[in-house]
Amino acid sequence: MPYINKPKKKYNRNKNTEKRKLRMKVYQSQKWKDIKNAHLMQYPICQICNKELAEDVHHIQTFLIDNDIDLKKAFDSDNLLSVCKSCHGKLHSKKEKHNNNNNNTNK
Repeated sequence: MPYINKPKKKYNRNKNTEKRKLRMKVYQSQKWKDIKNAHLMQYPICQICNKELAEDVHHIQTFLIDNDIDLKKAFDSDNLLSVCKSCHGKLHSKKEKHNNNNNNTNK
């Protein structure tokens, strides 16, 4: 069967690197560590499946807006969910699929 070489999509490595640096500013801060620990103490069971022990804290709405940090969203306890590893992975895979679908429809 013949094979057609499709041009590869251009990938901007710097874009993800910059976003990662901004996220790490929040996640490595003592304030975030304290808020995360307090949230896990208050909600020790996954708030999605209500079965597993929560190990992660997920932001409901992103705190990165146009390559800038929204500190209110980053540290707002109303914007957080205690989640197990499995549910956290599912939340992010749904988000990635949603973002990819939006990117495809905007072309």
